Amino acid sequence: STWGEHSRIRGEMQSLFIMSNTGEVIIEKHWRAVISRTVCDAFWSEVTKAPNHRSVPPIITTPRHYLAHIFVDGLFFLSVIGSEISPLLCIDFMLRISSTFESYFGKVSSETLKQNFVTVYQLLDEMMDDGFPLNTEPNVLQEMVMKPTLLAKVIDSLSNNPSSVSSRLPEGTISSIPWRRKNVRYAHNEIYFDIVESYDCIVNSNGQTVHSCIWGEILCESKLSGTPDLILEVNDPSLLEDVSFHPCVRYNRFLKTKQLSFVPPDGNFTLCTYSNSRDISPPLYVKPQVTIDEKGERMRVEMLVGSRFVGEKPLQGIVVTIHFGKGLSSSSFTSNVGSAHFDEISKSCTWSIGSLSKNVTPQLSGTLRPTDKSVDWSCSPVVQVQFKLPKETLSTLKIQKLDITNEKYKPYQAMRSVSKSGTFEVRC
Repeated sequence: STWGEHSRIRGEMQSLFIMSNTGEVIIEKHWRAVISRTVCDAFWSEVTKAPNHRSVPPIITTPRHYLAHIFVDGLFFLSVIGSEISPLLCIDFMLRISSTFESYFGKVSSETLKQNFVTVYQLLDEMMDDGFPLNTEPNVLQEMVMKPTLLAKVIDSLSNNPSSVSSRLPEGTISSIPWRRKNVRYAHNEIYFDIVESYDCIVNSNGQTVHSCIWGEILCESKLSGTPDLILEVNDPSLLEDVSFHPCVRYNRFLKTKQLSFVPPDGNFTLCTYSNSRDISPPLYVKPQVTIDEKGERMRVEMLVGSRFVGEKPLQGIVVTIHFGKGLSSSSFTSNVGSAHFDEISKSCTWSIGSLSKNVTPQLSGTLRPTDKSVDWSCSPVVQVQFKLPKETLSTLKIQKLDITNEKYKPYQAMRSVSKSGTFEVRC
């Protein structure tokens, strides 16, 4: 669905606060009435109650407002909503704000936002009007608000009329293809596709997979001249469950032919996002064993990690993090592969394995002792796993064919795939 359809839903976003992971308000934007910062205090009280930042409820109800938030790159994006509205509208809009900031500033952080205050507020003014999303297409925004440069910052600081804001409407706004500007020309025509999949999984203490799901997206970088019309085919369209397309994709044609037909925006964009809830086994196994002695004086932790994935490329970037309860202290953690470090503040052990070798099975062992007598031994540790699998998709989705019409040239085409861990937890 498009933003125009969303905007007809009754309700509006009143304000946006961008906060650091310490609770500092970095950006404060009001589209309707000014909202007091006391709403941030109510939100932060929920943050302090949660075991970690990602466990905070995405929607929080207060006596006067609804609060919706996302946590991206160490920053909280907090929307204040005055009346009933679709929660996914707010969350998706905040994700688009974050991705727009990333396209303008590179890495999004407290420092980059503070260094580009003027551009940040110009973008927020263009992206929303009176509490409703307006311009969210990156190509349109880049024609309206220039990317920050040192010269532009100096001119803006000395002038009342910011030079980085265009005085004319983007060409796409008066055409039938608002996401693409007119008369695009390249010396070399190229188009690149990336299939990126994240694997969510919960494994219980018996080693059984309780929940697994794949969240994927097809990213595109288009450098094509003119107005090309593309037809993309994948090996198995049924793998695209709960799919959400970029507005450029002709949805009715996809329902009939299972082909993605579209006129691409110029530059980088997300062609589609999808999920896959088929029963897919974890690509690696983690076998933790936790024992407590009879006197309750120490906890012994042992762990094995191995690969289940059958493919040419080995799993890479494997990091296992074990979260323990309060009141414990570690004397030592040793491993035969990689390095292990125990953080006394967060009470967690981070085991960096790297790549899995077929010849050696990674093993970890360590001992913890209580720092006080009130330690709760019934709180079992929770294990979080990170991994990366280049040139492969766990769902087996692949781009099979790409045809171009409406233009005579043949562009250079390249496709890549990568799978990585999302929320991968193993219960002890």
